[in-house]
Amino acid sequence: MASIGAGNFWWRKLSFNRIDICHLCRRYHWTSTGPPLGSFLMNRDPWIAMKLSAGLIALIIPLSLALPETLGVLKSSEELCGSTEDIDLLLNAPLTRTHSSDTQKPGLLIRASSLLSYFIANTRFIFHDWRIIFLMSCFIVFQMDIICGELLLQYVSKRWLWTLAKANYVFALRAGVSMVLLLSVIPAVSIWLVKRRGFSTLRKDFLLSRISYTLTSVGLLMVALAPTIPGLLVGIFVSTLGTGAHSLVRSMLTNMVEPNEVGRLFTAASIVSTVGSLIAAPTITGLFNAGLGWGGVWIGLPYMVCAFCNVVITVGMLGLDLHRKEMVVEEGEGHVDGE
Repeated sequence: MASIGAGNFWWRKLSFNRIDICHLCRRYHWTSTGPPLGSFLMNRDPWIAMKLSAGLIALIIPLSLALPETLGVLKSSEELCGSTEDIDLLLNAPLTRTHSSDTQKPGLLIRASSLLSYFIANTRFIFHDWRIIFLMSCFIVFQMDIICGELLLQYVSKRWLWTLAKANYVFALRAGVSMVLLLSVIPAVSIWLVKRRGFSTLRKDFLLSRISYTLTSVGLLMVALAPTIPGLLVGIFVSTLGTGAHSLVRSMLTNMVEPNEVGRLFTAASIVSTVGSLIAAPTITGLFNAGLGWGGVWIGLPYMVCAFCNVVITVGMLGLDLHRKEMVVEEGEGHVDGE
């Protein structure tokens, strides 16, 4: 990932998007094959699936140790995070105590404070544009969507009294649709919009992200209110059509900052995603427990809340004005094509 950050801006943007899509495809590929296989084994004997999983983990760990280390990056560019000498000074600062007239601070706290100040100073550009802040908040909602997806097994089991082995098959539909969408539908539509309709990269991502969040909102609401299993499957299918929203938002953010700010932007995005997962997990779990207590349609309370959050993002997307950024992106793309 670091070597990608040191290259050409447009190639780097494309590489980050490809890596993001490959990560999602890897996750959905496993969820399209793992749950059906696990359900088949659980119907025979639950211990077979557990023992097989433990054996695969024991096999993977020594194989992972054989992987080579990431190659070092040549010190050819320092535009991403400023001078690397400043970072080395912060990381290698001695753990000594600083004496002052009224207080003493351990060297570790000083180092942490310096690193925090350095990070804030180098991500200050994010707070200069409210559109970037809004798009960064999408990662929190995305984490909520992930937790709701992982909760689907328990939701189907509790709402319709299915066994876990039977409910596991629902994941296969969701994963299969996601892989087809990421590998064929979104790339094909993107090429059509850019080549045939003359859309810029930013405008194309903007349109597709609006559609994706709209489909996710409608689908999650259908999942929450579905009275029958067929209605649930339709809701899962519709919500899964918005799977590409995460990658589209990342692409939009990449287009909205300067080339030397992309690395810092992705670092901040990772931090926001981590914080979002810490917030989403207990929130969704608490809502699910509350829904179980109320019973009936309220068991789908986590999906109602998640659908509302996606509606908020959709409305915010409709209010975004990316005209100025779009002009900059078109000029940049034209410059690269000219080269």
